[in-house]
Formats: sequence, C-alpha cells, structure tokens
Amino acid sequence: MKEYLAYFFKILFAALLVLGFFFLFTNLLFAALNILGDFDKWPRVAQMVVYSVILPILFFGAIYLVWKIDNYKKTKSQNFPSVEELENAGLLQRDHFRVLRAFQVDEFDDEGPHYFIELEDKRVLFLSGQYIMEYEGYIDGDINEPRTFPCVEFEILRNRSNKDAMQILCLGAVIEPECLAPPFTPKDKIPQDGEIISDRSYDEIRREFEK
Repeated sequence: MKEYLAYFFKILFAALLVLGFFFLFTNLLFAALNILGDFDKWPRVAQMVVYSVILPILFFGAIYLVWKIDNYKKTKSQNFPSVEELENAGLLQRDHFRVLRAFQVDEFDDEGPHYFIELEDKRVLFLSGQYIMEYEGYIDGDINEPRTFPCVEFEILRNRSNKDAMQILCLGAVIEPECLAPPFTPKDKIPQDGEIISDRSYDEIRREFEK
C-alpha cells in the first residue's frame, strides 16, 4: 500500500510540476507576444497557430523538462549511491582492520593522501584517495577539526560493485603516521587503493619509499 501511495504522490507531483512549467512558459510567451502588439487583435490564423502549435510544444516541453530532472536524479543516485542505498541493495562491503602503525606518502598533485598501514597480522594495507582527507583533521584559524585517521581499529565501507570507498568508521585510538615520505615517482610501483601487501614487510616498504 505504501508503494502505491508513494507512486501516486510521485505522479501527482510530476503532474503539478508539468502544469507549473507550462503555466510559466505560457505566461512568458503571451508577455512576449503582447510586446509585438495586442494578441487579441492578431489575425485569426496567427492566433490558431499559437493555440494549435506553440502551446502544445510548450506543454510537451514542460513534460520533457520534468522527465530530464527526474532522470538526472536517478542517474545521480545510481552513480553516487548513499551508504544506506548500498546496504539496502546488498552492495555494501565492510572491511574491518586492526592496526599496529602507519606511514604516509605525500601527494604529488591533488590525488589525495596515501597510507601504508601495518595490520595486526603483519600484512600491509595501502589506502589512497581524496576520501581520506576528511579524516585527517583540519586547522585554520579558529577552526580545529581533530584527526581521526589513521587509528588502531577501523572499518572501510565500500561499494561492492566497483570497490569505491564510501566511508571510514574510526573505531579506536588515533595514531600519528610515523613519517611523511616524499611523493611517488613514475618509477614507483604504486598499489591500488585497498590492496593488501603480503610479500613485503612494513619496514621494507617504508625504506623503499622514504628513499
């Protein structure tokens, strides 16, 4: 029943929106026509052209505009779904990690922070991207947002279909990166965001990128 009501109100809202746009376009049209002269005194043929051709065009134009708005919303929702939408669709991936230490690699341009993170099992997690920036803290004058990442325990919420990171849930005490290594160079073999490295130790990776 709720779905039918939601669909009814969606159709009603769309119809009202179409009528609203049509009313707006019609008023603008007649305002423009009256600038050229009193529309009531126009020749009968010219009036019939306006009523039979231009007004229907405006009406269907209003329908098309409402359709484009609705289609844009749907496309945006598909391309940038919320965490709640992903969870409802069964597409939310939760990756849980416990951390020993971490170091950061500086940005080269504006690609976002890079972190090599030693996990409890001694494997190394690589995280990279602008989504991390909001958890690093921010200080500017009176604004002081404390750092919340990296931390000793966290979860990353990802879109299961494309592996895009949606959110970091910081569940433990914050740790400071041990160092800030220089930016990557074209010769460096850079892991993918979310990749777990098991063939090299944290200390080996740190020595490699500290240069």
